[in-house]
Amino acid sequence: MILVKQVREAKGMSQVELARLSHIKQQSISLIETGVSRNPGIETLNALAVALGCTVTDLYRPDPTEGGAEG
Repeated sequence: MILVKQVREAKGMSQVELARLSHIKQQSISLIETGVSRNPGIETLNALAVALGCTVTDLYRPDPTEGGAEG
């Protein structure tokens, strides 16, 4: 799960401000935050992380519905 919205809101930043700082379109940020865009490129995530003052790793949380867990 991508945590851009959670990190952005914790920093008190709007999507418009994040778009300006990261040079990523606001519409793309919205698609990432709503889960429509589930696999943004590493360059996009890196630009967002730099603008948010965090690492790309900080923007992820494992999704329990995806593989890797044994019953």
